[in-house]
Amino acid sequence: MSDSDNELKGTPYEWLSVGPLRFDDWLNLESDEVIEIKTFRHPIVLVKYAVLAILFFFIGTYISYITGMWELFIVTILATVLIGLYSVINYWSTYYIITNKQLIKKQSLFLDNAVRKSANRIQNQDLNQSFLAKFVSIFTNNYAMIEVQTASGHTGPDIVLNHVPNPNEFTTKLQKIQSSSNKTDGTV
Repeated sequence: MSDSDNELKGTPYEWLSVGPLRFDDWLNLESDEVIEIKTFRHPIVLVKYAVLAILFFFIGTYISYITGMWELFIVTILATVLIGLYSVINYWSTYYIITNKQLIKKQSLFLDNAVRKSANRIQNQDLNQSFLAKFVSIFTNNYAMIEVQTASGHTGPDIVLNHVPNPNEFTTKLQKIQSSSNKTDGTV
């Protein structure tokens, strides 16, 4: 994929790609394939790590102050920074793409690990929204879990998309490409 064809402009996949070291080669779209939606998970996934980092920092700082062990304070700061870095890498590691032909779930920032489901194979999708997700939607964008079942013969979902921002728009797009794919295949 050349830079002019790069559909992931502005994402960490493009930022991390330097010269021959590419992190955006996994996309591999056909020439007539168009990206309809591309998104990371909802930023709410960062909240649990932020809470953990804040608690860890305050507890470590308090213990180092009480005991006078300033080495513990330095370890606390380093651990807090590591929790922060891990949270950002974890957030960036899952990326969802709907093209006019397929659904792609990218897992892992540094590996070419992507699950692809052709639109003509998608049979069912379930949108599940927790109470917390409904509550968060009061303050920020909505998010939900979407379970997609394909024509694979499995009884459960074949692909689970967690913390999908704007899930109604996402499922509507998915239904649109599914129905257009079925019309072109003649399986309506």
